[in-house]
Amino acid sequence: MGSVLRLAGNIGAGKTVFLSDIAGQFRSYKIKKTASGAFDKTDWEISGGNRLADFVPGDYQIIALETSTQAQNLFDFRFPEKCAFLVGSEVHGIRPEILNQADHQVYIPIPGPVSSLNVTHALSIALFEWLRQWFLI
Repeated sequence: MGSVLRLAGNIGAGKTVFLSDIAGQFRSYKIKKTASGAFDKTDWEISGGNRLADFVPGDYQIIALETSTQAQNLFDFRFPEKCAFLVGSEVHGIRPEILNQADHQVYIPIPGPVSSLNVTHALSIALFEWLRQWFLI
């Protein structure tokens, strides 16, 4: 979670929301340690909610980073300027009831024999591809 907050701070994210049924089990000192300076410099919360519309402004599109048959190649996808990124747990992925709320699903093509990435590494790739498309071209 701290690494996700650091990424959010890197790109200037408006807010980071962690949806979890076990929110009470998270230890803020561990999150703070891995977040580095982003812990106090980014707007974030942990919520037990499942309705993304409660957290994402209506003019934003939700982009799920998921390996699914509906997902498009990340590098062929044209990101909207206003988007919210959705990632899931490394073990279970994004819960179906949350994934169904996404406007788009994208995947990262991985050519090697290991077909998975750490969730924060995958999020880094997606965030910086969005940043490249909108602000670095």
